[in-house]
Amino acid sequence: MIVRSMAIAAAVALAGASTGLAQDRLGTWDCEPGSAAGLRWILAPGFAQQEMAAGELTTGSGYARVQCELNASGRPKDCIVLMESAAGKGFGAYAAELAGMYKAASKDSAGQPTKGRRVCRAFGVSGKSDGGPTG
Repeated sequence: MIVRSMAIAAAVALAGASTGLAQDRLGTWDCEPGSAAGLRWILAPGFAQQEMAAGELTTGSGYARVQCELNASGRPKDCIVLMESAAGKGFGAYAAELAGMYKAASKDSAGQPTKGRRVCRAFGVSGKSDGGPTG
C-alpha cells in the first residue's frame, strides 16, 4: 500500500545535484539566507491535511519550491512556483496549496509586522510501500 507523506528529505536529495540550491535552505522558509529569521509559525498542516493536499501525487516522488507573500492574517498567499522536480505533474500546485495551510504570527520575534514578508519553501511527496511515512 502506498503511503502519502511529506518528504523534505526527498526534496533535499533531488535538489542537491540538479538545482544548485543549498540543501540546508530547502527545509526553511528563507528565500535568501536569513530572510525568514524571527518568523514564528503558529499553525502548520497535520498529516491528514498533507495527505489530502497530495491527492494522487503519491504514485511517484517529487517536490516543488514556492515563493509566497504573507498576508495580513499571516498566511502564505500568492505563491509562485520557483522550481518543480517533475514539471506538469502537480507538485507545484501541491506545494502552493500546502504553503497556504501554514500561518505565521502577525509579528516576528523582533516585534516587526510579518505582513508582506516574502517566504520560500520546498515541499515534497514520496510514495513508500513499507507502510510507514518518510522524512
